[in-house]
Amino acid sequence: MDANEVRGTLNAVLYGVVFSPELTDDDAGRVAASLARDDRRDRYREAIAVALRAGHLPPETLEVSRPHPEAALLDLLSRVAARLDAGG
Repeated sequence: MDANEVRGTLNAVLYGVVFSPELTDDDAGRVAASLARDDRRDRYREAIAVALRAGHLPPETLEVSRPHPEAALLDLLSRVAARLDAGG
């Protein structure tokens, strides 16, 4: 997965929480459940893993995911990944 694919995939994953005032466990559960049902779930998992390994998000992803700070977004992605690993 190249950098552009990672960015686009992460943007799709995070779009559902852009308007959430806080990034809660309910948000993580909702995102994970949605991804688990999607045929592209392996692609989502891969993009999330790339971001978590890097410890940062692509600048464009940060721009579209405002007002949430990067640390909060990475924390949410970590919780989503854990839920996916646990079976959804």
